[in-house]
Amino acid sequence: MNRIWSKWRWACALPLAAVLLLGACGGDDDDNKSSGSGSSVSSAGGTGSDEKYVADICGAFKTMSDAFTKITADPKKLSNEKDAITAFSKPFDQLAKDFAKANPPKDLKDWHKEATKSLNGAADAIKKGDLSALQGLGNLPDPPKGADERLSKIAEKNKNCKESGIDFTK
Repeated sequence: MNRIWSKWRWACALPLAAVLLLGACGGDDDDNKSSGSGSSVSSAGGTGSDEKYVADICGAFKTMSDAFTKITADPKKLSNEKDAITAFSKPFDQLAKDFAKANPPKDLKDWHKEATKSLNGAADAIKKGDLSALQGLGNLPDPPKGADERLSKIAEKNKNCKESGIDFTK
C-alpha cells in the first residue's frame, strides 16, 4: 500500500514546493490557534466489505485530488505562506477524516487504525506548516499479506481509484 502514499507524496510535491519557497522568503507567523484536525481516530468496527472500503478510500483521495486541482488553478490562493499552508492543509485534513470514516473489512481493522493515526499526525503537522510531514506518508504500515492484491483488483474497476491513480499493491 506504500505505493499509494508514495504516488500522492510526489503528486503533492510540486504545488507544495511553492509553499516551501514562500516559507523561505517569509517570516514565521505562528498564530495558529487550531488544535489540529481533532485527531479523528477510526471508530470503524471492521465489519465493512472490500468493495465499500475501496470505494471510500479512493473517494477520499479523489476529493483531495479535486481540491488540489482547484487550489493550483487559482494562484491567488498561494500568494503568501500562511494562505498556501491553509489551502493545502484543508484537503489533507479532509483526507484524514474521510479515511478514518471508512469501515474496513475485519482483517484490515488494526491496520486501518494505525494508518488513520499516521494520516492524522501528518495532517496536523501540515496544518502547523510542517510540510516535511509529506515524507511520512510513504511510511504508512503495510496492510496484512494478501489484502493489497485483493483490494487492488477491486480498485481496478473503481472510477475514483482510476482517476486518482490509486493502486493498493506494494
